[in-house]
Order: sequence, then structure tokens, then C-alpha cells
Amino acid sequence: MAEEIHKRFKVNQKKENISESLRVQGREKSESSRKSAKFQHLFYKRTKVYPESDENDNNDMLSLQDIKRLGRDLRKKSHKAENSWEMLIRAFKTDASYVNAFLEEEQSLWNLVGCLTGKDSTLQLYAEYCIVNITSVEHQYKQAVVNACSPYLITYLSSEAPLTQDLCATALGNIASDGDEFCELLKVQGIMKPLAHLFKSISPAVIEAAAFLALRLCAGNEETIEAFLAMGTGQLIVNALKKCQHESVIGQLAWLLFYIAYNEAYMKQLMELGMMDAVLYHLQQLNSSSSNNVFSLTAFLRILGNAAAIANPLLREKLSKLDLSSLIKPLLDSNHVHIVKETLWVTSNIIGIDEAIASQVMNADVLQSLGRCLNYGENIQKEVMICICTTASYGGTFLEAIEHNSQIMAKCIQFLADRNSELVMMSIQFSEMALRMQNIKMHEENRRNIKLAIEQLKNHENKDIKKTASELYDLYFGDMQQSVT
Repeated sequence: MAEEIHKRFKVNQKKENISESLRVQGREKSESSRKSAKFQHLFYKRTKVYPESDENDNNDMLSLQDIKRLGRDLRKKSHKAENSWEMLIRAFKTDASYVNAFLEEEQSLWNLVGCLTGKDSTLQLYAEYCIVNITSVEHQYKQAVVNACSPYLITYLSSEAPLTQDLCATALGNIASDGDEFCELLKVQGIMKPLAHLFKSISPAVIEAAAFLALRLCAGNEETIEAFLAMGTGQLIVNALKKCQHESVIGQLAWLLFYIAYNEAYMKQLMELGMMDAVLYHLQQLNSSSSNNVFSLTAFLRILGNAAAIANPLLREKLSKLDLSSLIKPLLDSNHVHIVKETLWVTSNIIGIDEAIASQVMNADVLQSLGRCLNYGENIQKEVMICICTTASYGGTFLEAIEHNSQIMAKCIQFLADRNSELVMMSIQFSEMALRMQNIKMHEENRRNIKLAIEQLKNHENKDIKKTASELYDLYFGDMQQSVT
């Protein structure tokens, strides 16, 4: 019986221990939440304001009747008409009722398309701004606008004018945000090749708009991702990220890469193209800057966490050359709880790669930060316990360092009496690893408190906790202790 119990708790092989299963379980839960959250992020749309107009100037806002009248007279050019164009652009940005009023006029849409495709560059630019804002709101003429405008917008992606490329890509991104049906239509109309070419642009605004559009086409669509990668677009995106220094552009590129690399095969492919060099570089830059760019940080952390989860040798080689504790600690100390939770998830995956990598992460300073994180709510506490259990599974000096951190030890013992069964089970597992290591001289008070807490758990209402606690108590504190030792 003693041998059976001892075998149950034997965790010398990392992949057989419960902390590994907890880490994987935690990762799966995190990834599941990211899958549901990621699509919420996709469907926001963009608007544009004409550069020379005042966005806050609503004194001359057109009436709905003015909107209809202007729709009939769009192709007439005069100073007064130009002012009306600017008000029209603002009106479309403001409310869908203006868009519906404009499109109720039978000729308005075709007049707008005529301006878009005509020879007058000024009218063409006005039309592009209008179409961006028309596609940014919900209205009853969506399909008609897409059918009339999208072929021309795709054609103008190959324009030599960066502003036109930016506006057309933004409008197409808005269209793609409306669902798979529109994404498929855009692909049939030939959007892939000119879109890929935009990532070669020297204009940050064009690259940002291209990423905005590509993100909406690729998310959740492996067929589109495969087509992009087959065209060599993956390398273009990675190259653009390596060169980029504009925060908003970096964020769009990072999120695009996150969605493309969510599949393990695509992750490995992008890593071979140099993606992790760019990710780690920007992570360090964001970490050392005062900008606190949560948007970009989140994307980079998720890429790194997913890459660490597959334990790719290429990533291990790159991580081995970094000061990982200096990278992770400031993120654990962030004022943004969201960033703290993301970092904990990433940390548990990184230290799970192997013992050498874990030793680069888990120094006294990082353990102090983990201890502070235990003062957050349950969700953060669970992530911290996964980190602690994964670290403790390596035994030896890792366990000794944790045992010497009074804040962590006090919380781990406290969790043995917690109402959350997941926290209780993780604390039981950590306690077992600490008790099992004979070469670690556990502080007598810690040992005594663990014993008392485990003894109480023998009467727990949860059957799994009750059984596990009973076996652990018998093994280390009961009559079997001498025979097992």
C-alpha cells in the first residue's frame, strides 16, 4: 500500500507530474478564452476625417434633405460643393441615418462610384473618404455598396498614391469585418495579390491599413492563411514588423501575426521566417519604454505564450540568450491586471520548456513579484499557482527558493483551506512536492501548518480532495511514513 501511494505521488519525470497537467489545463483554458475574445476584437471598424476639416465642427452639419440633394449633385465641382463634401464625410462618420438618407436617392451610389472612378483626383479622394465612413456603420444598403464599390477599391490597392491605398484598404477592412460572406466575395474579386503587395510599402499608414484588412480576412480562416503564406506574405509581414517603429502599426502587425500563428504549423513556419526575433525585440522595447502600449503588448505576449507551449527548439535557443527574468519581472509588476495575467500564462509556458530555461526565469526578484501577484483575485492566483507548481516540479534549488519566500509559502498553505477546489488541489500538489524532497530542510512551522491543513482536508466535501489529502497525510504524517522513508 505504501509503495502504491508513493508511486501515485512520484513526479520525477516532469511530463508525468500533475503540475504539467495543470499547466496544460491552464493553457487550454487561457487559449479557449482567447478564442472567444479574439473575435470580439476583430469587428471594430475605422472611420476617416478629411485632413483639412475640423472633426468637432458640427455647426454646419447637413440635414437629411441636404444629404439627399447632395447625392444627386455629387459630380458638380465648386467651392461650395467642396465644403459640402467635407460635411458629408463627417455626417457619414456620425450616424447611419445620414448614410441611409444618402443611399435612398437612386442615383447617389452610382454618382459616388462615378466620382471614385472618374478623372478628377479631388472628387476621387472625397469619394474614398465617403466610402470608408459609409462602410464603417450599419445600414440597410450594405450589400449594394459592396457590389458597387469593392471591385474598384481592390483595383486601387495597386495605386501609386499611398493615401488612396490607405483609404481603399481601410474601406475593404470595414467590409471584411461584416462576416465570412463578404470576405469570400473579396477573395473571389482578387484581393489577395494586391493586398500582399501593400506590405512592401514604405508608408506606415499603408502597412497599418493592410494589416487591418488582412487581419479580418485571416482570422479563423485557415484557407486564407495558407494562401497568404504560399504567396510569401508571411515573410513580408515579418519584415515589415522588424523595420517598423510606429506604435499603431506595430500593434496591427502583431495582432495579425497572432491570428496567423495560432495554428501550430503556421507558428513554426513563421518562426523559421524570423518572427520571434521581431517579437522578442519589440517586447523588450515596449518593456523598457514608458508608453505602456497594452494593445501591442498583449499581442506579443500571446504569440510568445503560444510559441512556448509547443516548445520549439528554435525558440528555446533564442530564449536561452535572453535575460528572461529582466523581461518578465516588469510585466508581472505592471499596473494593468490584464497584462499581469497574460504574463503569468506566458511565464508558466516558458518555465515548462525545460529546467535550464526555468533557471533563467525564476530568481528571487521574480519570485517576489509572483508573491505579490498572489494578492490579486482567484483568476490571477490560479495562474500564479500553475507557475509555482511547474517550477517546483524541477525540485532541488527551485523548491528551496520557493520555500524561502515566506509570502509564497504562507499563501500556498492558506490556499489549502480555500473555498476554490482548483486552488486547493494545486496547493496540495505543491505541498507534496515540498514534503517529498528530503534534501530540502523545510521550516518546521511550514511543515506543521501543512500537516494541520492536510489533516482538515481529510474531511473535505470534495471527494477528490478528500482522497488525495488522506493519501498524502498517510504518506508523510501517518503510520506509513516510516515504511515509505
